[in-house]
Amino acid sequence: MKAAALKLPVMNNVLPRSRVFEICQHLIRKDLEIFSIQNRMVEICEEFDYYSCRHDEYLNIDFALELAFGKRVDELDERIVTIVDEIALHAASYYWKRKVQCDEGEYLSHTAKKITEMIFAAALEPHPSLGAFKCIELHLKNFSNLEIPYVTNLHRQILLRLKGDDSAPNLTTEERCAGSGGSGGGPRVFLGGEMGGGGDRSGGGRKQIREIG
Repeated sequence: MKAAALKLPVMNNVLPRSRVFEICQHLIRKDLEIFSIQNRMVEICEEFDYYSCRHDEYLNIDFALELAFGKRVDELDERIVTIVDEIALHAASYYWKRKVQCDEGEYLSHTAKKITEMIFAAALEPHPSLGAFKCIELHLKNFSNLEIPYVTNLHRQILLRLKGDDSAPNLTTEERCAGSGGSGGGPRVFLGGEMGGGGDRSGGGRKQIREIG
């Protein structure tokens, strides 16, 4: 039975944002743990999937995004969703591929916290494009060890546009007037829709785990 057909009680107990943050952090940690297990199983079985629905491996990340933004995940800016997906996927594989010298549980918990901080920081931005910019900014700060082609390409396009490179799409008036500020201290710029994201989620972060190897 669909949820819309159920007589659900009205929720009148609004949780404090700090508690919502904590819930999201735990949700993301569980997805990271699943990614880590699946990475190991792929090494043994070459192909391994134990989800009942396609892309279920991102289910908790989707829930965290929806809780932070207050919108359905398919209504969010595709660039934000893809950046978060890519970081989670690559961060989970980084531990076992690079043999990080720390407890795996601690590593995944710390990573989940940083990803949650990224999501909530992006949710506070007044424009979706600024949210995507914030995600890139925090990726460079907290996940510079991860080589993620999608984020690298998106960042490169931003730099080209800021430099006025002829090979990059021209900045719109809105982008030029975006102003400066924020925690990064650098120029803020709206990212045009042609810079990536949008459309089918499966083309960005919604990859099978085995593609990262």
